[in-house]
Amino acid sequence: MLRALAHDGVGRWLTGVLLVAIAACSEPRPARPAIVADAPGSVSTWGFTPSPDEVILIGTAPLRVLRPVVLDSAALDPVSGGFTLLEARVSLFACKECRKRPGFLGYPGYAGSGCSTGPWPPPGYGPSYPLNGFEVAPGDRPSILLYLRAQSASAKSNGFTITYREDDEPGTSTITNERVEIVPSPEPDTCSDSLWFGGTNNPDADLVRPL
Repeated sequence: MLRALAHDGVGRWLTGVLLVAIAACSEPRPARPAIVADAPGSVSTWGFTPSPDEVILIGTAPLRVLRPVVLDSAALDPVSGGFTLLEARVSLFACKECRKRPGFLGYPGYAGSGCSTGPWPPPGYGPSYPLNGFEVAPGDRPSILLYLRAQSASAKSNGFTITYREDDEPGTSTITNERVEIVPSPEPDTCSDSLWFGGTNNPDADLVRPL
């Protein structure tokens, strides 16, 4: 509370009370992640019964990019067991509304899940690019590709986390609707290489096209 003096214009000073309200300061809300799930209410669980030397692949549904960022890394968030990450890559979804990117290839779909017992690394990765240092912006529909080996007979993840840089500031986005489950089985999966492993067994390989 402050007491103020004011002149009435006729030679008299008037006193009054000035109340000063101080608004409470609150911490700013954290910004929404720059990359989000397209359909956060849906959950996909990819199940595998792999052999010890098998490489498994997770290709997420295309994500929404809200602000320009440079990707740094991506990895599963295990809740039990463990996974060895061999490679993280990016595939760009191709659609009429997607951002044009001369010099880049897109595909009108995504890998989903796959497995391979061939040599590592494979001769190619389909229409994909190394994740570290990859730039994305609104209009891009990136799919995150994770090439993995299971560290244990049983393992489970409840999503994966992407790290990125936005105006040189670090940021993270956790996608919880893409999950992986490893279960033991006396008869492991029968695997064949696909477009995403550099093979030719994918009948849609001719759909890869420039963006």
